[in-house]
Amino acid sequence: MAKLRLFLGDDHTLVRQGLRKILEERQDWEVVGEADDGRSAVRKVAALHPDVAVLDIGMPLLNGIDATRQIVRKSAGVKVLILSMYSDEQYVRNALDAGARGYILKNAIENDLVRAVKAVASGEQYLS
Repeated sequence: MAKLRLFLGDDHTLVRQGLRKILEERQDWEVVGEADDGRSAVRKVAALHPDVAVLDIGMPLLNGIDATRQIVRKSAGVKVLILSMYSDEQYVRNALDAGARGYILKNAIENDLVRAVKAVASGEQYLS
């Protein structure tokens, strides 16, 4: 059985390391790449073809919403889960309009992140 391939985009190294640790606890999941800005995320996702990209909404050079828009357009089949500290409905709407399949708040617990990735990977929508 093939592993679920994940990509992490967040400008905070400690956050990426924490996400990686949580996600790679599952033996059937692997993080295949990381980026600390939106432009790098778009470029690396196109090269690596992960199943799911988990992107921070507030990255430098290209925010998570604009990066999502480009990833969905350039990298068919990659599903995006936005990670955000903003619970405002407009942010959620903008992320979904850009093509994100899910939106999870940074104050969510570990189990919520796992559920969100599972849902998005299987084609479902997930909202915190």
